[in-house]
Amino acid sequence: MWGSASDAVERLSRFLIQAAVEGRLTSYPEAAGATGLRVGPQLFEVLKAVQLRRDEIGCDLSALVVSATTGLPGRGWGEPSKWEAAVRQCHECFAGDDLPGPVVEVAPAPSSGLPYDPGNAGDLLKHACLAVAARWTLSKVSDVLRYADPFAGEWDYPLLAPVAERVGRMDGTLLSRYSSAAWQRGRYLGSTGIVGETASSEQRPVEIWVGDRCAQRVNRLVTQHDCHPLPDPEDGYSVLASSRPYDLILLDPFADFLDNAPHLLSPIVGSSEDSSLLLFVLTDQHASVARREYVGALREQCTAYGATAIVAGIPSLAKAVVRGEGGYDFEVVFLPRRNLSDAAVREALPLLAGTAVRVAAALGERCEARVSMVAP
Repeated sequence: MWGSASDAVERLSRFLIQAAVEGRLTSYPEAAGATGLRVGPQLFEVLKAVQLRRDEIGCDLSALVVSATTGLPGRGWGEPSKWEAAVRQCHECFAGDDLPGPVVEVAPAPSSGLPYDPGNAGDLLKHACLAVAARWTLSKVSDVLRYADPFAGEWDYPLLAPVAERVGRMDGTLLSRYSSAAWQRGRYLGSTGIVGETASSEQRPVEIWVGDRCAQRVNRLVTQHDCHPLPDPEDGYSVLASSRPYDLILLDPFADFLDNAPHLLSPIVGSSEDSSLLLFVLTDQHASVARREYVGALREQCTAYGATAIVAGIPSLAKAVVRGEGGYDFEVVFLPRRNLSDAAVREALPLLAGTAVRVAAALGERCEARVSMVAP
C-alpha cells in the first residue's frame, strides 16, 4: 500500500524540492517511484494536491514533472512560456538550498534539468552540424574564435546506452573526432563542450560566452570550464544586438520558437552581416501551419538581407529511443556571415549535407536526411 494521501503528497513534495535544488526536471515514472504509486489517476491526484500547495511552498512544484517520452508537461499549462516560467521559478526558489536527502532510491534525470535526454536525434543532428560549423568558422578566423551560446546546456552529460550505440556508428564525422575521448569516458558533450574540444583539437584559442535562464548552469560553465557570462544571460536573443559581434552563435531556443519565428527571424538573419549563426529548430508533427509560416519567413528574410541559409534536417522517428525525440522533426539552419556565403556554399554545404546523412544512418529506421539551401 502507498500509505495515506497526505503522506504521498509530502513524499512527492520533498522529492520535487530535491529536483528543484538540483536545477532539473523529473519524469512521471520517477514521481510515481517517489510516492510508491503507478503512473495513473492516483498519482495525478497527488500532483494536483502538490500544485495546491504553491502558495505555501512558494512555487508550483508540479511544473517539474514531464513526460518521459516527449519531455513536455501534462495538460493545463497552456502556452509553453507559462510552463517555462513556472520551472524557472521552482529552480530559483530553491537555488542554493541544501538537499533534503533522497526520499527513495530514484536515479536523477540524466538531462540535468533539460526536458529531454542528451544525445537524442535532434541533439545528434545539432551537435554534429555544430562541429562542422565550428571547424569551418575556425578556418576563417585568424585570431581567437568568439563563440556565443545564449541557450547553453551543461558542458557534458552521462552517455546513455542507446545514445552510445548511435554514436558508435558515426566514425569519420567531425563530431566523432572531437567527442571520441569524452565518449570513451562515458560522457556526451553538450554544445559548449563540443566547441571547446574542437578548438583544443585544432590547437586554436577560443572564448566561449554563455547564457541561460538557469543561473546555476551558467555559473558552472564559468567556474568549471572558463566560459564567460553573456552581458544579459537570461535573454537568449540579446546576443543578436551585441556591439561586438561573435564569430559563431548557436541559437538553440525553447520549444515555442516556431510560434514566434516570423518575428524572431528578422534579427536572427540580420545578424549574419557580422556573425555566422547556427539555428536549431524542432517542429511538432502537428504544427503544419506554424511550420509553413516559419519557412516562408526564412525565405523572406534571406531575400531581404541578402543572406544564405543552408538547411539540414531529419524527420520524426517512427520509434523514439530517448526522451525528447518522439513526434518532432529536427533541422539546423546555418547562416554563414554574409561576406563568407560563397565560401560556405562551396565548403560548408557538402560537409553539412554529408553530416546530416551520417546522422540519419546512425539513427536507422530508414531515416532520410533533408538538405536544402535558401539564397537571395
